[in-house]
Amino acid sequence: MSRESMLKKIQLAEEQGPSVPLPLDIPAFPAWPDLVAKFRKEFEALEGIMFEASSAGEIRSILQEILRENQARSLAWEDREVLDLTGCSYPPSFQFSSTEYFTCSLHQDGTMSDRVDLTNFDRSREEMGRMEISVSIARAGIAETGSIVESTKEGGSRVMPILAPIHVVLLPESRLVGSQLDFFSSFTPGKEGSAQIIMSGASRTADIEKTLIVGVHGPKKLYVILVR
Repeated sequence: MSRESMLKKIQLAEEQGPSVPLPLDIPAFPAWPDLVAKFRKEFEALEGIMFEASSAGEIRSILQEILRENQARSLAWEDREVLDLTGCSYPPSFQFSSTEYFTCSLHQDGTMSDRVDLTNFDRSREEMGRMEISVSIARAGIAETGSIVESTKEGGSRVMPILAPIHVVLLPESRLVGSQLDFFSSFTPGKEGSAQIIMSGASRTADIEKTLIVGVHGPKKLYVILVR
């Protein structure tokens, strides 16, 4: 369709006005009796991999399974809050990631014990490009679409959820909501990080010749550990 034809269609539509009046009220969203089951169904339909844990020990066991399955030897942590959910101990004097560094734990044998060896790396392109698996905590989970919402925290980095080829998200069950309307109704812009990232499954695009390619603009694998 030529540019002139498109402009004529737009002009005609403006002259005629809307053919169907817009609703005055927001239609009611479906209510799902089991948000966890709905989230799992939608998340796994997007090729996400979901686990459930009810203790710090179970979280560590799942992370060890992920390390070994992907033959990885390090985990990059978003911040202290995420690592504390695993119940791991580390030197109290250790300084976590800032605007200059990001924090990794090293697992040479692929095991995840209750004590971790932490190292800070420069936030350079070369160092961050070596991340194997990144681990963060979700701001929310949206059952309607199986989506994860991540917030950019002070001193954190926007690349943490999207740069590593494998990303693991810890999702407390209390942060699971039914729909996007539920999330945005409780969200206060400007007060919860400088950016919100909504992730629906691993990266994929079919922009070129409608051929689906996975892992172009984000992680090739996306895991969620629902923390009961």
